[in-house]
Amino acid sequence: MSLLEAMEQAGVGRLVFSSTCATYGEPQQTPIVETTRQEPINPYGWSKWCVERILRDYAAAHRGFSFAAPALFQRGRCAADARSARTTGRRRTWYRFSC
Repeated sequence: MSLLEAMEQAGVGRLVFSSTCATYGEPQQTPIVETTRQEPINPYGWSKWCVERILRDYAAAHRGFSFAAPALFQRGRCAADARSARTTGRRRTWYRFSC
């Protein structure tokens, strides 16, 4: 809240928050899409989910504020078997925006 209050005092109305696919926990279906239910299963995922919720509520209460919360996904970590989990060192990034 201190950051949001300082942003408001400084006239800054936009924020990009780096979120994570951990907010989705272990989804029942893949690929994960914008409407997939967020059900974190660990403290890291819960902490990111809580901040997203705070930002959503803050944006609803403050007309001049908007934010984006890109959720980062690592392709190799989402795979079910070792063959498809191989990576080339590249990451695939999915963006979920909440503006």
